[in-house]
Amino acid sequence: MLAERLSQFASTAAEVAARHQRTVADIETADLRHVGGYALRLRGVTTVQAADRRAKR
Repeated sequence: MLAERLSQFASTAAEVAARHQRTVADIETADLRHVGGYALRLRGVTTVQAADRRAKR
């Protein structure tokens, strides 16, 4: 199971990063716990808008 997830990650991470104008070097974390895929944290990419972050302070 882990080997399958690692294989999927290794074969697709560069393409996913490129969709956000990043490289694999910009991957900060990878969460492989998800059965149907994985979650990445890419340097410089956020899903929170700046106004939302200021409002939470």
